[in-house]
Amino acid sequence: NLNLKEKEEIALTRLKNLAIMELNSNIVEMRSGDMYLSRHIEDVIKKAEKQTKVILLTGARQVGKTTAIRHICADYEYVTLDDENELRLALEDRTLFFRDKSFPVIIDEVQYAKELMKSIKLVADKSSKKGQIILTGSQTYELFSTAAETLAASS
Repeated sequence: NLNLKEKEEIALTRLKNLAIMELNSNIVEMRSGDMYLSRHIEDVIKKAEKQTKVILLTGARQVGKTTAIRHICADYEYVTLDDENELRLALEDRTLFFRDKSFPVIIDEVQYAKELMKSIKLVADKSSKKGQIILTGSQTYELFSTAAETLAASS
């Protein structure tokens, strides 16, 4: 049973940490020579990096979440749970999973290991730095509700 203030905090956290990607027609060239379609969401993500410790970016599959995050946060370590070894480690030994990661870090496809949320909260709570963990995943109710319940107080 949450009181009104707790419900408001959870709602604000959801709004702060979740965004819908909108494509913009501006094309910029990346250092590798590949073309990149800039997105309106970039400013929201940059602002969130300064306001909260953990950012969760969800959306439909194949809309460019990973491409956008890797472009905006090029200096972050990148880990994808599409990698079977990383996924196995995330599911079987969450402490070891985080031990060899450099922060800030992007954890892509987090919907495959929703069990990581409690460990992410613990890692985030150990530091006062903002924007240390960015999570991406396909939009599912289960991922959204797990993240909202677990990470609400870690902003």
